[in-house]
Amino acid sequence: KLQQTGTKFRGSYSEGFHGPTILEFFAQVLNRDLGLPFQAVRLQSELSQSYEAGIEQDLQDWGDLSATLFYIDYDRLFDELQFIQDAFARGIETDLSIQPMDRLRFGGNYTLVHARNEVADVRLSSRARHRWNLFVEADPLPAWKLRADLNIVGNRLVPNTLSTAGGDINGLAIGPDTANFYS
Repeated sequence: KLQQTGTKFRGSYSEGFHGPTILEFFAQVLNRDLGLPFQAVRLQSELSQSYEAGIEQDLQDWGDLSATLFYIDYDRLFDELQFIQDAFARGIETDLSIQPMDRLRFGGNYTLVHARNEVADVRLSSRARHRWNLFVEADPLPAWKLRADLNIVGNRLVPNTLSTAGGDINGLAIGPDTANFYS
């Protein structure tokens, strides 16, 4: 932390482990038992490595401002109905909080994400590229706190391919976001 300016720097590294959910397990059992035209995946744990670097600026009595860069590398990602052997997500998250008066605070954050299936070289369908969160918070009485939040999530792509360990199965998805799926 720089004492003169109130600037903080932070960084982190973490590793993640996510076992298959009961739904993922039963979907694979159903694939096998019904003899569906694709091979059931041998369920293994999803692994990830995450890196973050950020900066936070104290705005004195007014609030604070921050920005964080992140990168997440996934191995064996279960992404909705898709099994993806190798994927990543990278982006930036910014945050602003302002308190113009003692009992009033407002602000929000914005996240920009670039997430890709590295094997097929396509966007991950379940990750919205843009996400905004805005809030207003007031303390009209000492024992009361009122808060209103607005969450805005950008378009998510609709997958038209179901990826399995036995290969990809093409499907038909109709909607405004399917045309840009392979961008």
